[in-house]
Amino acid sequence: MGQRKLCKKKRRWINRIVTHADLDGLASAVFLYFGLKFSNNKFILDDRFKIEFLNYRRLRTFEFEETDAVLDLPKPDRFQLWFDHHSLNSKEILRTEKEWWDPSAPSTADLVWQRFSKFMRRLSTFHFKLHKAVNIIDSANFSRHQLLNPDFFGQLSRTLRTRNFRADRRYLSDLFTIMIYSGDPQFHIETFSTFMNRKKYHSILDKRAEELFNKHATDLFDGKLIILDLTEEKIRFNRYITSLIRDDFLYEIQLFKDDGRVILRIGKNIFKKEQIPLDLGLIARKLGGGGHDGVGAIVAEYPLKNQMLQKLIDEVRPCLVG
Repeated sequence: MGQRKLCKKKRRWINRIVTHADLDGLASAVFLYFGLKFSNNKFILDDRFKIEFLNYRRLRTFEFEETDAVLDLPKPDRFQLWFDHHSLNSKEILRTEKEWWDPSAPSTADLVWQRFSKFMRRLSTFHFKLHKAVNIIDSANFSRHQLLNPDFFGQLSRTLRTRNFRADRRYLSDLFTIMIYSGDPQFHIETFSTFMNRKKYHSILDKRAEELFNKHATDLFDGKLIILDLTEEKIRFNRYITSLIRDDFLYEIQLFKDDGRVILRIGKNIFKKEQIPLDLGLIARKLGGGGHDGVGAIVAEYPLKNQMLQKLIDEVRPCLVG
């Protein structure tokens, strides 16, 4: 009896899953749910657990708790489990009981999958497709054909980025519930179709997209760096439009408005990533943002747009001159 109580005492309860409000965060939460449900380890998911989807704006004021499982977000002061693959000022990969961090992983969802891999065999075909898709999408390992002809998961990822945050939280919670309670892939696809937000979104190279690109794009350092300022445009482009239109650049910086502020997104030519060793996630982190090896993002107040843009340019300048 005493031994049974001791074992129970060692178990660690997770009362809430806190994850990023995008496709990687959604997939990470789904895989963690199944991993904890089917595994027999000391981490136990409460039957009445809650799920929270955060963007980086809400992250600043969010209060974490000791019983949280935190996914695809910066490591908080308090947590029970933490998985992430964003760039940090460290080269040491973490794979401890409570912390899994690896910037070489294609997605945070993949880290969760690895941790509970022997239990993932019990999932449906749909979940295996989701795992494969999120690895491609989050690491931007697309072919040109995949960019121009996005599959269901590509469309879903873009849909999550076009909705306003308040709607996203309800939308993502609904999708999470569908993903964990239905094992029929066809049911998933038909149900997701009822949620899909059909906003106009330039995902193909039509005439208007090329005209607007040519209007707002500026070449620096002999075309090695392209600045694409979309702050005066209301329509959101495929974020990889520069790689689709131009093949001679190395880096790009995109600027667009978001609730009165400006997001500066610095990225590599996705078809030349192997030729570019600079970690853009670390650069963005240095300036108050974050990201991955191939892409980083910073949020600035609109009056500081040009100042922050110049700081980004100065960070990549050594790789572009000489």
